[in-house]
Amino acid sequence: MVSSSVRQPIGSGVKRSSRKRQLLIGGGAILLLLLGALGFIIWLNSYGKGTVAPKPKTATTVQSSNATKSVCSAELIGEANGPLNTSDQTALGPVVDKIMALKGFENDPNCMYVVLLYNIVAGDSSASSKYLAVYEKVFDPALGLSDSFTAPILSIETLRNNVAFLARSSKESEASSQLGDESLSKGSDAADKYYREHNKQ
Repeated sequence: MVSSSVRQPIGSGVKRSSRKRQLLIGGGAILLLLLGALGFIIWLNSYGKGTVAPKPKTATTVQSSNATKSVCSAELIGEANGPLNTSDQTALGPVVDKIMALKGFENDPNCMYVVLLYNIVAGDSSASSKYLAVYEKVFDPALGLSDSFTAPILSIETLRNNVAFLARSSKESEASSQLGDESLSKGSDAADKYYREHNKQ
């Protein structure tokens, strides 16, 4: 007895499985290409574009890059390290005197950093503002400061904030002093008036 179901051609099953295999291989290849392209884009954004990662800062690179600006020696910076670590204004004073006696100290960011910090620690608002402006001109963030510094180096933003705080404190102190003088003056006038009125008799 012959089956009523229609028989499939002998080669049709082979053709279908071959097509499925081709689609799977093609899809896999496209997926691999997309993943490769994505990986390349990530690599390009991170490391490509012709940029070179900055070299770690060493005393030699800072000294050679700042060859024309190097006025403060490693020994002089070494003298400043102790007082800078402890914010000891008295001990830092003689070091700052030595620095300011050097010709062209204003062109060396290492010298200017010590001088600026000394004036911040001393609470001198006027000198701090003046030396901050000089420091900002000569300091190059790409080069940084000499590795001879062992005390933590304050960022330019922190230095600006400290100087701004000193300026505010100085203004408040002046305003308070002016109010005190005015009240003393008024008190003195009132006392004079009272004395005159009561001594008329």
